[in-house]
Amino acid sequence: GEHVAVYNASYNPALHNTGRAVSVSPASHVTLPGAFARAGVVVDNRGVKPSPSMREKVQELGRMYGCHHCGEFVQLYISDHQPPTVLHIRQDAPQILYTV
Repeated sequence: GEHVAVYNASYNPALHNTGRAVSVSPASHVTLPGAFARAGVVVDNRGVKPSPSMREKVQELGRMYGCHHCGEFVQLYISDHQPPTVLHIRQDAPQILYTV
């Protein structure tokens, strides 16, 4: 199968979502990885819709960590490009998919 690279964000136990009190989660800016970002999928096809294996990995990470902005756990996650594709101008820096 296709290899999917995973980016590991730094882990802060104080921010780790336990499934409780999501409403008191720290604020996140929509153009940056959120306060609950723990891991993401490295985009290997810039400007193109995520591949099936990339979307599958995003779902797996979502089930483990929840939404990278609010920490909420849902049934289906959206692949959120960080930085957003329209703002990603540095070709030497990776673009990462996080869960929303």
